[in-house]
Amino acid sequence: MGWITATASGLAAAVGVGATVVGLSMSASAGEPNVWIDSPTVDATLVPGEILVSAHATADDEITSLVLTVDGKDVATATDLDRSDKLVYGTFQWDAPEGVHVLVVSQEGGDGADSAERLVYIGTPSDPGPAEEPTPTPSEKPSEKPSPSETPSESETPSESATPTPEPKPEPKPTKKPTPKPEPKPAPVIDAASIAGEPPTVYQGNYCPTYTVQVTARVRNATRVTVLIAGVPRTFAMTASGSSWTATLPSGYDPGAIGTHGVSVQAVGAGGTVSRPVGDLLIRAGCPKD
Repeated sequence: MGWITATASGLAAAVGVGATVVGLSMSASAGEPNVWIDSPTVDATLVPGEILVSAHATADDEITSLVLTVDGKDVATATDLDRSDKLVYGTFQWDAPEGVHVLVVSQEGGDGADSAERLVYIGTPSDPGPAEEPTPTPSEKPSEKPSPSETPSESETPSESATPTPEPKPEPKPTKKPTPKPEPKPAPVIDAASIAGEPPTVYQGNYCPTYTVQVTARVRNATRVTVLIAGVPRTFAMTASGSSWTATLPSGYDPGAIGTHGVSVQAVGAGGTVSRPVGDLLIRAGCPKD
């Protein structure tokens, strides 16, 4: 299990470190980051000036500070960190110049891990210039002098056909600008998820309201997040606080649900649906007060 917090059943897990910290302790298993940048997002385009950079980190040993590196140079250090067990959260104020920059956040203390590189663009890309309008084709100009046969004598009245009428010039057609293609919506991302308890346990009896288990997750780009229990025809909606989502699994299930079940978190957003396993939930028979 990649993200586990060991808190007693019936107690609410701590949630809300800063605006985005999940109330859970974390152990980094193979393939999971020890430091990650929350903002700015991947390939963000920003205007020059002061920009807020935020990051999380976790390690078995105490992390004393987080260091922001821009293009290989240290530019800011965060020592006043929000903490939740082994998880820390820090922010930096970066005076961003125009151009393309690479951000990295590193641990001081802990295990000295670095985040993945984050590429950001400072400055608004210029729009392509308008297409050139077509030059209208000029109409034929009338002859400046009438032919000798069209020149009336003094005693004659000139006929109307003797004066040529110029043709009107065509109106230039407006240039059509190409319709921009809509940018693809970002897919939801579940950065972390955990279930409380050792082992996480609830009871089949619906008269055990004090025996509950809390599930927490850190999710981006999602409009709805739910908890699913394998083999149990019920879902539990999670509530959000920033990028932190929580749900409480109560006691009270059908007798056929007694046993161990896999638990997962499912996130739905404009860019699609993703899920991540959390761990196992034990549903015991009856209720301890029986």
